[in-house]
Amino acid sequence: MGKIKLNNDQEVTIITDGILPAGDYLTLMLATENMTLEQADQLFSDSKNTEKIWVVDYLGELFQSYTGFTKLQEVAKEYDAIVDYTENEDQQKVPVTGTAIRVKLYRPNDVEKRMDGMEERMDTMQTNMDMAVAEMTILIATSMATEGGEEDV
Repeated sequence: MGKIKLNNDQEVTIITDGILPAGDYLTLMLATENMTLEQADQLFSDSKNTEKIWVVDYLGELFQSYTGFTKLQEVAKEYDAIVDYTENEDQQKVPVTGTAIRVKLYRPNDVEKRMDGMEERMDTMQTNMDMAVAEMTILIATSMATEGGEEDV
């Protein structure tokens, strides 16, 4: 078993060999003792938490980081996963199976990041436009009422 440290300083226990990088995807295999599937989904859904993920060594020191894996792709239980290893009487590794939580993250490229930023700006602009139209409607109605138009607007 090992640990990772998320960008929000929260440490999460992973199973043995529980980090599987593959290009723009990072799969983490979490131990189920301290985290439920719902907790994992909530924690890894927040891109601020996964902007930087540190691997913590057996001494408790940070020794490797993964950056930019901010899009959650999947959270699922994996049954019969190899969660650890023991040694038999011949000093050979014997896998220990159990249940793990598989978290698959994606690292968006620069174009996708810019598109996300543009979508956020467009949403903000639309909200501002809606508020401006509402204010203008009130001003026009108030102006009409004071100029001798309708009393009740």
